[in-house]
Amino acid sequence: MRLIRHGLALFGLEMLVRRATDYLVQVSLDGRHWRALATVRRQSGVLDRLDARARGVRLVRLLITGATRGRMPLLQELMVS
Repeated sequence: MRLIRHGLALFGLEMLVRRATDYLVQVSLDGRHWRALATVRRQSGVLDRLDARARGVRLVRLLITGATRGRMPLLQELMVS
């Protein structure tokens, strides 16, 4: 997992109000059994860089558990390399 970019470029100032502040990154080999790769809490920027490495996984999911002002967050990009 290398980069999570929130939607600032696409949505302008609206992104400052609608971003994920807390989320969990999980990985899986089969889509049924998931394990935590990273937990992010109380983030406030528009670009989160995570240096979390996992070998032998096929799937990545992002579970958003908190957002600014309790609104549905906007996400522009999730890059895995």
